[in-house]
Amino acid sequence: MRRTTAKKPRVVGQITTHAARTESQRAPIGTQLRSRQQFRNDVLAGMRGRPRRLQSVYFYDDAGSELFEQITRLPEYYLTRTEHAILSEHAERIVSPVLGQPACVVDLGAGDGRKTRLLLDCLHGRGADVRYAPVDVSASALWESEQRIQRELPWLRVDPVHDDYISGLARVREAQAGRKLLVLWLGSSIGNFTLTQATSMLTGLANACDPSDTLVIGFDLLKDPAQLVAAYSDSAGVTAQFNFNLLKRINRELGGDFDLDEFVHHATFVPDRSAMESYLLSRRRQVVTVAGERFELEAWEPIQTETSYKYSERQIEALLAAAGLARTATYRDKAARFADVACRPMRGASLS
Repeated sequence: MRRTTAKKPRVVGQITTHAARTESQRAPIGTQLRSRQQFRNDVLAGMRGRPRRLQSVYFYDDAGSELFEQITRLPEYYLTRTEHAILSEHAERIVSPVLGQPACVVDLGAGDGRKTRLLLDCLHGRGADVRYAPVDVSASALWESEQRIQRELPWLRVDPVHDDYISGLARVREAQAGRKLLVLWLGSSIGNFTLTQATSMLTGLANACDPSDTLVIGFDLLKDPAQLVAAYSDSAGVTAQFNFNLLKRINRELGGDFDLDEFVHHATFVPDRSAMESYLLSRRRQVVTVAGERFELEAWEPIQTETSYKYSERQIEALLAAAGLARTATYRDKAARFADVACRPMRGASLS
């Protein structure tokens, strides 16, 4: 179903479905102000801590999102193209659990939808009655996702959900009663969570699903550390720009005075944590100000900007079991760099 005339958002069940809107209508002013206050609070809390940390979620302003798109096209950054190839090769098998009855593809994190479209096209080609429900905390990301998908797949009904992943999935499950869900959490986003956080997140997603629903999770697998470091510290310096852009955002939005020339980007693999970690290192002893608060940095003191956990097969199995999920299939590339894992809630589920 395609909507092209401008009107107020309408509600389908618990889901707000948006028509075309102007750029200035993307997010209410109140939402923007609350987001700015949260940004301020999180940055100040991170800078007061030891070690100092900035949350990677704040990478993605407009400039950061554009830089990340550039990163995904770099030769060193294997993740996006590897997962795209996996989904392209195995699309028929991945969508098979929801064939034969009405279905809804749920996308946790709107993104640009390129990988999700592979599965939507496959379902459409099989004559499936399918809807699409992207879930995101960003109203503007949802609006952009809906507009993009309706341009490219005009036959598809899109029901965006502005919420966090667990609550949003529960709302989709209620509103899409009678439809099987194919829930996608792609791109190795789970790697941004600690093991405890990842277990909690997957438990919440499992509880929001019916036993017949399928959840597909992207995992970046453990591999040669040299390959990992290259992916997070590319030779063209785009990933460094991506990190420095966060300091630019703090300067612009929070009255910061970071001098970017006085910091260096550093990425490293930490074997005992199975994690890639990214830092901005202070080149000298200096004082920086954020939102009127002063912070004294020692020479070469790190500010951590990102942690991305990598998984072994054993770790994946343990995580799924702890979250109440049973694996039904695993789709890997030939070099075993990445895996998309299909699973279902264990409560009352038949896994045959």
